[in-house]
Amino acid sequence: MAKLCHECQQKKPDQSVRGTCMAPSFVKAVNLPQGHFPWTASPNFTLCDACADHFGRCAWCGGSLSGWNSSMLPTTKRFCQQFDNDSGKHVEGMYVGEQILVKLTVDLYSGISWRVKQLSRGVSLANSRIITEGGQYGWLEMYFDLNQVDSKAGILLEQEASRSWVSLKNPQMWGITVEVKH
Repeated sequence: MAKLCHECQQKKPDQSVRGTCMAPSFVKAVNLPQGHFPWTASPNFTLCDACADHFGRCAWCGGSLSGWNSSMLPTTKRFCQQFDNDSGKHVEGMYVGEQILVKLTVDLYSGISWRVKQLSRGVSLANSRIITEGGQYGWLEMYFDLNQVDSKAGILLEQEASRSWVSLKNPQMWGITVEVKH
């Protein structure tokens, strides 16, 4: 059974389908523990059992098992959040070294997620993870590093079929521009 922090032990994970271990989004493949699985026992879990054990993190929220730092963010940088309804907007006042956190709602049962379609030269994807609280819906968090000055740095995402049996005829797009200052 996956290791869970005290708060997540009180929740009931959905175990009708598997989830995806997000450790490869944060750790290079050579640093993954022996026994790492690309899947988890539940779509609520963000880490497989082996990774939760190896890193000493909660398999559900990614937080500390000791109760300290219960909600681990995969960044220490200052960031600005952008949500589903922010597509098409322009974000002003960001600086080199900061991040944009794109937080999109996902239907975990649909087999549809999001991928990076295009980024401006000074923008790079730093991390991503799925956050769930049980059930069918959750959030895809994507952290984008802002690496160089640009008055209209672009982030463009596209829906993708995340399961081989799902076909997606007209994928939606989500995009913003960002003013990045020195």
